[in-house]
Amino acid sequence: MTDPNLARHIDRQAARFLRAVEYYGGEATMTEIRQRTGLSRDVANHRFQRLEDLELIEISYADEGYGDRRPPKVAHLTGLARKEIERGLLRILRDDGDSTEGVLDVESEMREVRDRLDRHQRRLDVLSASDPEDDLHERIDAVQDRLNDIETYSDEWNEAAEFYLRALRAALEDHGIDVGEYLREAQREPDSSA
Repeated sequence: MTDPNLARHIDRQAARFLRAVEYYGGEATMTEIRQRTGLSRDVANHRFQRLEDLELIEISYADEGYGDRRPPKVAHLTGLARKEIERGLLRILRDDGDSTEGVLDVESEMREVRDRLDRHQRRLDVLSASDPEDDLHERIDAVQDRLNDIETYSDEWNEAAEFYLRALRAALEDHGIDVGEYLREAQREPDSSA
């Protein structure tokens, strides 16, 4: 179980921040974190400082910046952060139904975005019959872009999950555990939830 004193300092945005750093292998730049979480620069900067104060991340800077910009901050998960994540520190994301927690949530968000896109398209059709508005086209394009981003994320998540599952299977088989036998046995067992 995660340390309750630490958990009370972790809000949803801090949990999303940590999840993004974890996603990138325990080390992520400010840009990567913001792209993954959608946090504003100010919110991300605040979380950098807050999580460093809690000793959950260490901060460094990339070797080079982009163009004339200063090198971006880089967050590194500490051993404490890794331990607390394993103990359930990021449970707030699952408890709140965060859309980054699984494929089912991503798929439901994609359906919701498609529904919104369809509603906007119908409104656009009605409006374009009398007076077309560029603003509505821009909003539809933005929704379509968001849908494309979600689909890309879903593909990335599936690739990452497949990679981890292959690694777990290899590790188990290296220890003499026949994963195939467990899978066959699970398929033979009747569904106990019925």
